Amino acid sequence: MALASWRLPSCWQDRPRNPNSTWRARFQQWCFGPPAYREALRRKLLDINPFLWLVSRNRLGQVVVWGVLGLIGCGFIFGVSETGLRDSMPWFVVVIVANHSVLKFWIASETCTHLEEQRRSGALEFLLSCTPLSVEEITRGQWLALRRRFLGPLAAVLCFDVVLIVLSQIPYMDNEVEETVHFVAVVVAAMLMLVVDAWAIGWLGMWRAMAEKRPRQAAGQTVTRILIFPWLVLFLIGMSGMFAFFWETLICWFVLGVGVDVAFAGVAKENLFSQFRARAAVQMEEPLGILGQLGRMLGRMGR
Repeated sequence: MALASWRLPSCWQDRPRNPNSTWRARFQQWCFGPPAYREALRRKLLDINPFLWLVSRNRLGQVVVWGVLGLIGCGFIFGVSETGLRDSMPWFVVVIVANHSVLKFWIASETCTHLEEQRRSGALEFLLSCTPLSVEEITRGQWLALRRRFLGPLAAVLCFDVVLIVLSQIPYMDNEVEETVHFVAVVVAAMLMLVVDAWAIGWLGMWRAMAEKRPRQAAGQTVTRILIFPWLVLFLIGMSGMFAFFWETLICWFVLGVGVDVAFAGVAKENLFSQFRARAAVQMEEPLGILGQLGRMLGRMGR
């Protein structure tokens, strides 16, 4: 009471507005759209899945994904124009690696960030305790949000890969027949791996977001298991001298990648559905947000 009485005379008056707050408000309005857009989006997505609306309100994410892919495409066009189409095979490889890597890392980040934020704020515990939403509906909403943000870019990248395959067959490109066949085989395998990796990253990312106690570590754990671990195993196998031919290496990489994806995704999916409610509760060592406090209180009253 004494501290409040001492502070009250100096803090009750209106203060001049911080000039940065205007830019902050404008940026937030641009991210979430004008009120009419937010209301229309709310009505549209809530009818589909409430959790989908919760994690899809910010429209900046999808714009940034398209922007980054567009920048990579502009760099590819500039590189091909400088070297000419005849000697542009290295640029084909670079743009494929860049597009696939950006999508995989971005999917891992988006999968983990939203679910981890909702869990740490206590929103998930509140939703499960005080609303009729089930675990299946929440995970479905997360998948719908990922599809809404990344399905278009993923389809565009796959179509671009097909275009590069067609361009590699042009007779006047300075490539040998064997080199062209190897390029086509690698691109087809990479396209299939992109789809399987995206599916596995979705399941494993959701599980790591629920299980990871350290903040902002779930995406790194997902990337390490799905993307880095197969390459590390392949490198160790290659160091042993087991594979001396192109086709053996390609088949080993594809089978190893798909096997790792299926194994990690299967375990993550099973753990996610069996432990989701227990993991949704904020742990004792984690700060509990106001929604978490309200959800925990109402949950206890209901029980």
